[in-house]
Amino acid sequence: MIFPEKKLQEAYRDYLGSVWDECGAMILAGKPVSYTKEQFSTSFRNTLSKYRGPEYRFQRKINKFNNDPLKETFIQQLLDIGDFTISDRDIIARYISQCYDYLMNMQNMVSEHYVKREDIEQTEEDAFYKWREKFKRLYLELRTTTDNDKVNGIALQLLDEIRQIPLNIADSIPLDNYHSNGCFYHLSNGDSPRIGWHKNWEKYKKNNG
Repeated sequence: MIFPEKKLQEAYRDYLGSVWDECGAMILAGKPVSYTKEQFSTSFRNTLSKYRGPEYRFQRKINKFNNDPLKETFIQQLLDIGDFTISDRDIIARYISQCYDYLMNMQNMVSEHYVKREDIEQTEEDAFYKWREKFKRLYLELRTTTDNDKVNGIALQLLDEIRQIPLNIADSIPLDNYHSNGCFYHLSNGDSPRIGWHKNWEKYKKNNG
């Protein structure tokens, strides 16, 4: 959690006080004053925990979607490779919830000072490169194929592997599978998606003409 400046000052004074207390006890006991890296880390963590406040509780609130879900780019991408059919309304609703619950929670974490916007941007950048590595590896031998069944098979394999990837915010706040997948759906959504599953997924970029 990001600390407001006032709390940082309080935590700093508290930490210095604890260090002086420990060192003073050594002096009074006639022992040489020493302070190891392990002692520093323990004392620092203990002090921060007093001021950190409660951990962020992820929420799942998106249960209604006013727009046509079939117009969502990431849903179109998943339909394109046969991950589900148009009649699978429950599946579509869950994926929509994952995508927009992820966005809602990221906005809340920033507004409530748990993380910075840059932390979320870094997580999404990390997610992009994890996707990119798998995309390049899986499609390496299918660069020239026109067999759509083979392409869809690779696309579904890529999707399955991506869905197993756990993500973290600021290297310290883990996202569960539900919200990690929501991040990847978000990256594959919109007028200019950053990722996709089919070999020719970039056709979904509106600015491609």
